[in-house]
Amino acid sequence: MAISPFYVSQTLPIMALTLTDDTGAAINLTGATLSLTIHNTQTGQDTAGAGTWDITSPTTGQATYAWAASDTEVAGQFTLYVKVAYSGGTAFADPISWQVLAT
Repeated sequence: MAISPFYVSQTLPIMALTLTDDTGAAINLTGATLSLTIHNTQTGQDTAGAGTWDITSPTTGQATYAWAASDTEVAGQFTLYVKVAYSGGTAFADPISWQVLAT
């Protein structure tokens, strides 16, 4: 999904993802909780995403993330990590390269 570049303070468009496993099959998100880690590749700092997740179609692995203003307050190069947590364990989606430009 092309979500880059963003600009400082940009919160739209909402990120829409279909989470799949290594075979390309959709990850069933029924009962899952999603979280986002924003890793600054220049400083090494990790920040928890402050936006809101919505699992739009659990059985087909579809979810959206509405960005919070604090998610885009720093310009730089980032890697996004989506964590999928179930009561019985945790999985991670493939990392996403992301860039935020100064306005």
